[in-house]
This record gives sequence, C-alpha cells and structure tokens, in this order.
Amino acid sequence: MPNNPTSFISQNLKLPYIAPAQAQKHVTVNEAFRRLDAVVQLSVLDKDLGAPPASPSEGARYIIAAGATDDWTGVDANIAAYQDGAWAFITPLAGWVCYVVDEAKNYQFDGTNWVESGVNNGDNATFAQLGVGGATADATNKFSINTDAVLFNNNGAGIQAKLNKNAVADTASFLFQTGFSGRAEIGLTGNDDFSFKVSPDGSTFYDSFVLDKDNGMASFYSGLETVVDVGSSNVINFKKGTSVKGYFGLASATNDHMYCEALGDARVLYNFSIGTGSSIYWGVKNHVIKFDDTGFYPTTSTSNGTAAKPWADMFSVNPLTVTSDERAKKDIVNFSSMKPALFAQYKKFADAVELVSFKWTDGKRTHYGAVAQQVRQAVIDAGLSPSDTAFFVHTEVYEDIPVLDKNGEQVLEVRGGTDLQKTLKTTRVKKLNPDGTPYLKLGLRAQELLVVLFAVERRARLNIERRLERQTRPYTLASLPLARAMTGAMIYVSDESGGAVMAFSDGTDWRRVTDRAIIA
Repeated sequence: MPNNPTSFISQNLKLPYIAPAQAQKHVTVNEAFRRLDAVVQLSVLDKDLGAPPASPSEGARYIIAAGATDDWTGVDANIAAYQDGAWAFITPLAGWVCYVVDEAKNYQFDGTNWVESGVNNGDNATFAQLGVGGATADATNKFSINTDAVLFNNNGAGIQAKLNKNAVADTASFLFQTGFSGRAEIGLTGNDDFSFKVSPDGSTFYDSFVLDKDNGMASFYSGLETVVDVGSSNVINFKKGTSVKGYFGLASATNDHMYCEALGDARVLYNFSIGTGSSIYWGVKNHVIKFDDTGFYPTTSTSNGTAAKPWADMFSVNPLTVTSDERAKKDIVNFSSMKPALFAQYKKFADAVELVSFKWTDGKRTHYGAVAQQVRQAVIDAGLSPSDTAFFVHTEVYEDIPVLDKNGEQVLEVRGGTDLQKTLKTTRVKKLNPDGTPYLKLGLRAQELLVVLFAVERRARLNIERRLERQTRPYTLASLPLARAMTGAMIYVSDESGGAVMAFSDGTDWRRVTDRAIIA
C-alpha cells in the first residue's frame, strides 16, 4: 500500500488495498484475487452480444457490445465477468489485449473501441489493413506502401504473381497512374480478353491492343503507327520455315512507298507482287477480288459496286464480255416460242417502259436510259415480279449516325498516334423510309432490259410480217386460211365464182368486200 494513498485502489487494475488495522482483511484480498482472475491472461467468449446470456458459466467473460441491454446497460466495451453468481464489470484501459474465442482473433482496446490487433497465431498473421513505409491503408486500399522499389524474390525456384477476380465481368488488372489519375491499364477488364488501355484524363479509357482469349488474335482498336529509319532494308520479315518468306517495307530514298512482297518477285510502287502460283486476296468472306499471275478477277459471284455505290465510269480497250455459256443456265425459254399469256405480260411491260433523256443531279451533260422506279412499276403492272426480274436491282442503303452519351452529347473517339486525334464517333445503320421500310437505291441492268425490249419488238414485228404476207399473197378457194385465225384481215381470192375479188374475215367466214356475201 502506498505511504500516502489518494485512494484505497490501484491505478491500473483497480485492485483494492488493505487498510491499516483493517478487519476482515481476507475479504479485500479475495476481491483483489477475483479481479486478477478476470483480467490476467484476458480471454472472452464473445464480443458481439447485446444482452447477457441466459445461463452463463461461472468465470465466463464477455466484451459488452455497444447498446447492450438488461444487466449490461450503460457499460459498453467493458469486460463482463460472471463470478460467484453475479456480473462484475471491469473498465479496460487503452492498450489492453484480449483474445476472442468465437473468432479466434486478438483485439486491442484503443481507449474507445476494441479493434482487431492483427496478430493471430505465431507466423500466420492476419491484418484487416496494413500500411508500410508511412503509407496509410484504408477500406479501399487495404494494403498501401510508400517505397522507391518493390522486390518479390524467388524461394529457390520460379515465382508467379496472381491476380484472381471473382467473375468474368469483374476486373483483374494493373492500373498505372499520374497524380493518382489513371493513364494506362493492362489486364482482364470487364471480360476475359487481355487488353491494354490508355486514358488522357483518368475517366475515359481507349482499347489500344486486345488479345482474344479464344484464339489469341491481336486487335489494334486505335490503329498501329510506327516511325522508323529503314534505310534500304525492310521493316518486318515474315517467314514460314527457313525458305519461304515475305517482307513489309516503308518509304525510303531507294525503296517503294509501301511494299509487300511474296516469293521474291520484283517490286513496284505500292507493291503487292507475287510469284508464280501465289495469290493476293482483297475483301472479306470468300475473298471479293483476287490477284494472281493469270489476272485480276472476283473469286466468287460478287458484285462490282452496288446500286447505292456505283462506279462512275469504266473504260476498256475491248468490249465488255458477259458470261453466256449454256451449261451454266437453266429454264431457257425462247421469246419467239413463249406461251401467249406470258408473252402478253412481257409485251404489256415493254409497251409501258419509257426511254428517257436526263441529267444527274450533280451533273451537266444529258444522258439516256430509263428510270428504275418507272421500270419497277411497269414490271408490277404487267403482273411480273421485281424480285424475280434480273434486269431490275436494288441495294439497301446504310448511313452513319452519331453515337450519343447519356446526356445526349455526341461521343468523341480517340485515334492512335503520337498526338491523339479526337473525332466524333458514329455508327453505321440501315437507312429507312419515313414509314419504316428499308430505303432502297434502285438500278437497272441495261443489257438485260434491252434484250427484253428487243425480243418483244422482234416477235411483234414478225407477227405483223406474217400477217401481211398472208394478206397480200393470192389465195384460191382451195387454199383459203381459217377465217377465225385472221379476224379483220383482208385477202385476194383469185377464183371466186363471180371472178377475182377482195375478201375479209369476220371471225367465222370469208366475205366479199363488194357485197359482204360469203366467198363461194
């Protein structure tokens, strides 16, 4: 006991002192022992209970949770010890350490709250947050370090760092910052493809380079730019094995402006040169155009231009040759022997088609031809089908419309290069008429249209010639043609009973022009 005590209780553990000449000294000693039993080697069963347990065990200890009720009201964060059938409350001091059994964790009292101390069992340490080198960790960056360098050394063999995300749509990446604002990011960002992204401001990121997880294909979304001094050498060599190789080169004083070569043949400006037996393809899906040592041609049944995007002019030394081999055709019908009903439809169409002169909206010279809309209507009026009639063609038209953000502003996209170039972003969609139907650009295959017009005219002319021939030649009574086949026609009959006479057909009989009597 102190020589001049200010109280009869110790300052830290609050143990009672024995007063001079005190009677019943054992009571004071036992009370001190009870308190020591409660706080020495401090261990509690739980720290989250909001009320005393219904049947506590003798000696059981608890940290009282905030807002506790019943017998624990008003003693938040205290140690509650159940001793001799009653609750004893001990107020902790800052720095006390307590082991919580149900969590298997150590906690420290900071003067107000119990916080996890970060020490568990021996070498297996667990930290809710950790700052190193003066850095402060927080709820987002639970591990933070201030350092000039970081080393992860091997343990006698290889070493591998892992970043594991929870789901495909999550992110596992490295973010590189300037002034805590992101400028570049690599990793799995929102999917499982490996991407390289850059940002001018830390908020808008652009994919520069993406590796497809399914096939390893590399995509350069913002273009690929390089500045090199190539001298007289090629920039990139592509090899297959040790002998077959190709080159890609750029401009120099002695080289071509852009140069691609295969199998070592001679170079030309903007060279795509090939050796015998090699080919260069241009286009998509089955290759639209093919170059090889035999010529330049489409590799499949592809169109050279469309109704929406036609060639302006074509010049050729030789006439245009159209494939017309009978072996490539079917359902061949001669116009001269076409069934009358079908021919009547084509004749109705041909009679309705108007050939016109015109000027293009952006031109000055007069041109000659037909108007596709008029031809299409003539096809329909004749009972024919525009979709089955090859001289009439149409192409759907696409247009570029602005891509807008959530505020209705057009999005800017950044193109690659040493100086980022910002352009207004657009997307290509099918153009529609006001009623929602596709907007079609119409065209005509002039050669096929002229064939139809000529064939109809030719058959009609031949019919007239045959009729005139039958009308102007002399007939005898024995050689008269059927009247019903020549209604309205006039013929010369040389041996009629009254002498030679002109006769006409009323659709049933031949009659004399002079008195309408039947020829006899």
